[in-house]
Amino acid sequence: MSIKAHDQHGDGLVLEYREDVQSVLDANARERAESGRFDRKSEFRRTMRVPVIVFLKIREEYGWDYMNPEHWPMVSKLLKSPEYKKFRTVEGRI
Repeated sequence: MSIKAHDQHGDGLVLEYREDVQSVLDANARERAESGRFDRKSEFRRTMRVPVIVFLKIREEYGWDYMNPEHWPMVSKLLKSPEYKKFRTVEGRI
């Protein structure tokens, strides 16, 4: 991940975060293909791999800080939504 700071016309500091998530998406796709469906009753395994930039995006868009235990239920629910399905490492509902 890279962070770039710059001053826009003397109005203040602007931070820009960038991260290439393609390697994470590829690894997740491989793991989904190898693992098959997830059975919550009898298995224990990684269900998601999420890059830090995604957590920063959630914090910026929704105001939910993933490091705050009070916000984590909302962050977790959002990550389990169809919008973030590409970050799952297993098929099926998690």
